[in-house]
Amino acid sequence: GVPTAIGVDLTPKLTHVAVADLSGKILDIESFETSPDERQMTFRIVESVRRLKSGYPNSALGLGISLPGITDAALGVARYIPYFKWRDWEIGRIVSNETGLPTTIDNDANAIGLAELWLGKERTPKVRNFITVLVADGIGTGIIFDGQVYRGEKGAAGEFGHMVVGRKGPTACSCGGFRCWEAYASETAMRARYLDGLNGQRTNSQGITVEELGNLAKKGDKVAIEAFEKTAEYLGIGISNLIVGFSPEEIVVSGDITKYWNLIEDHLYSTVEESIRKKLPRTTIRASSLEGGSTLMGAIGIVLARKFASAN
Repeated sequence: GVPTAIGVDLTPKLTHVAVADLSGKILDIESFETSPDERQMTFRIVESVRRLKSGYPNSALGLGISLPGITDAALGVARYIPYFKWRDWEIGRIVSNETGLPTTIDNDANAIGLAELWLGKERTPKVRNFITVLVADGIGTGIIFDGQVYRGEKGAAGEFGHMVVGRKGPTACSCGGFRCWEAYASETAMRARYLDGLNGQRTNSQGITVEELGNLAKKGDKVAIEAFEKTAEYLGIGISNLIVGFSPEEIVVSGDITKYWNLIEDHLYSTVEESIRKKLPRTTIRASSLEGGSTLMGAIGIVLARKFASAN
């Protein structure tokens, strides 16, 4: 059959397991709610991978697992998943043993970087130095240098969500502090801004999604529009720091916020313009072009990178 890759995309709310061809087209997918019990998650993932693999016998080149936390890709161990406080989860090793598939795990932002490299629709093959910024409950960054992920010691590089950008963000960061970029520019921060703007008029908005905020903003809701704009401003501050520090060719923003690029781009670009010294080489900032959910594409990208990076 056609060669395929299997990807597992674990997010705090849902986990997706998919089979894709090597162009990133999804051929089959299963989704289930993410459980806070890591043993149950190991079991569910193994079962799901086995089921999907059986539908495409002898075609899977490998398995990629995208995780929202610090991972040791070399050992197949998730060092820390902040949302669930999981430590040293040996998911990669176990799934590989149970399914017989070569398995690679990675942090979600690194995975998106690999997907942009191998599957991105707007990429020119020349761009091999870029940084992906994943805006979700927190903020993750994937650094791609010369077509490779820069991982740092024990895979902990790219934790820019925790760089200090202010004194008191609208929400607590996943590390508990209020000074981190995550506390100012994540989806969580955007929701908190919206709720603050309501002055307690609507208490049931706690679980409001980016999509619901986007729909409100499209209808002209001033509080929602302001939440997007302020978040974009702080996103711009962090991106300015990345540009000054790394001078990448591109910064690629991904996450649900990019569906509302027209609401954020002006504030994002103008903040960056103000912050960057004019003589520096110009960095392109754009929204991700990945289809089918960028973190799921990331999981597929992990397999393609493992398969093809060595050939380059």
